[in-house]
Amino acid sequence: MSRGQRMILWLIAHASHPPTNTQLIKWLFLACEHLRQDGDDSPFDFVPYKYGPFSFCAYRALVKLEQSSWIRRSSRLSLAPERQKQGNLPKGKLQKCWRLAATSVLQEFGEMNAHDLLEFVCEKYPWYASRSEHKSGVKHTSHPYAKPAVYTIGYQGVSIDGFVHTLLQSNLKGVIDIRHNAMSRKYGFAEARLQEILSKLDLTYTGHKELGIPSQARRALKERGGYKSLFRDYRRRLLSDYQDQVAQIANDLAENPVVLMCYEHNSTLCHRSVLAQRVAEITGLSIVHL
Repeated sequence: MSRGQRMILWLIAHASHPPTNTQLIKWLFLACEHLRQDGDDSPFDFVPYKYGPFSFCAYRALVKLEQSSWIRRSSRLSLAPERQKQGNLPKGKLQKCWRLAATSVLQEFGEMNAHDLLEFVCEKYPWYASRSEHKSGVKHTSHPYAKPAVYTIGYQGVSIDGFVHTLLQSNLKGVIDIRHNAMSRKYGFAEARLQEILSKLDLTYTGHKELGIPSQARRALKERGGYKSLFRDYRRRLLSDYQDQVAQIANDLAENPVVLMCYEHNSTLCHRSVLAQRVAEITGLSIVHL
C-alpha cells in the first residue's frame, strides 16, 4: 500500500464524520500545502479543476482502496465495515510530519461542511479556483498564454498532477509527445490516459512516435559510443528522414506555446534537446527546458 493511500485512510478513520469526496480531496490539499510550507515532501500534487484543487492520483488511490475493500464510496467515504471491526489501519506507520499535517487539518476544517470548505480553499488559493465550476465570490482571471519558444519537459520523478501543474503554471496550451513508445507503467503517462487527462484541462496532445529513439538503441549506448554518438546519429536522421515532421513541429511551436515532451528529467540526456536545437535553428526561437 502506498504512503498516499495510508494518508487517505488515516484521514477517513480519524475524521469525526464520513467525509464527502470533495471534503477529503480538500483536506488532502490543505495537508499537502502544510507539508510544502514546512519543506517536507507530500503524497500528492494538485491541479486547478472543476471544484478547485484536484488530484488525479489521489482519486485513483481512492478507487484502488475501494477495489481492495478498505473503504466504501457512495455519497460519503467510510472504512469498510470489516476494516472497522478490525480496529486498525494497514501495517506501516504514517510518517510523523504527515500525521501532524493531517491532524492539524482535521482540527481546523474537520467540522466545516463541503460548501464552506470549498469556498475557503478557493478564496485562499485563487489559482486553484481558476477553472472551477463552483459558484463563489472568487473572481477568476484568465492568464495570457506564454510567449512562443521551444519548450521542452521530462516527466521523470514527477506525478501526472505535478506534470500538468507545471504546464498550467507555465501557461502552455499542450504537449507534443516525442517518445518512441508512448507507454508507461507510471500512472497518467501512457498515451491514452495522458490524452484523457490533458483534455479534461483543455490541453492538447500530439504524438510523434517517429521522432523518438527506439529503446534498443539506448540499451546499446556503450557499444555505440555513448550519448554523443547516439544524438549525432539522431540529428542526422532528423535532417535526412524527417524534415517534414520537424518543419511541422517548428511551425506548431512558432504559432502556439506547446512543449516537447519525453521521459528524462535531464534534457541533456534526452533526444528532445537535439530536436529542440534543430527547431530553434529553423524558427529562431529560444529554448526553454522546464
